[in-house]
Amino acid sequence: MSEIQVRLLENPTEHEIQRCLHVFTEAFKTGKVFLCHQYSLSDHLSEPILNQTHGTNPNDHVPSHLSRIQAALVDCQLWVVDLDGEIGCVGVVAPPGKNLWGSAEQKKLRDNAMSNVSPAAKRWLETELDPHRQSKSHLPGGATASYYLNALGTHPSFQRKGLASALLGRLEELARRDKTRVALVAHSDRAAKVYQKNGLRIIYHAVLQFGGDLGEGPYYLMLNDCGLSTEAT
Repeated sequence: MSEIQVRLLENPTEHEIQRCLHVFTEAFKTGKVFLCHQYSLSDHLSEPILNQTHGTNPNDHVPSHLSRIQAALVDCQLWVVDLDGEIGCVGVVAPPGKNLWGSAEQKKLRDNAMSNVSPAAKRWLETELDPHRQSKSHLPGGATASYYLNALGTHPSFQRKGLASALLGRLEELARRDKTRVALVAHSDRAAKVYQKNGLRIIYHAVLQFGGDLGEGPYYLMLNDCGLSTEAT
């Protein structure tokens, strides 16, 4: 029987960092195949946004993936899920009281990853995406009160094996221990449905207008109350 292990990656080796980067890069590639109904939990988060800001070539998304990994190691959490000893799923999490881009060092990592983004794409972020990001103020206790899942990706060869659900389960355990919640943003109707099956509910919904052939896509702010009252939302 295959063994799944969820662990917080601290003081990772260069090999582990590169493996996490590879998982993200490959996971978000599969998230693009919507017409064939292929599904990856990774398509919930950044892939549509990265297509808008960095273009549709997955190789151009690598700096953004790496910046999240590096920022998590500065002051947040980098979670991995092993299957039979190999990292198959990666999650970037801001624990309560933290923000993935909160420190000067983290902001520099983000700015470096955005250095090649066009002025038009930056305007799109400011005018189209940022207003919806303000919806995090709806989270009980504010934007940094929950375990916030900033990025989640499962390598294609490890998908449909329960790895992402195992990570979500661990975050729920931690949130219940700390009497707080788990939150994330989903950018796919299918992903939102899967997260609902894992205990999350939608507290804010909008439609993002992408440029050119990218059309439009959903924006779901989702929350797992982890046993706490839902009255605050």
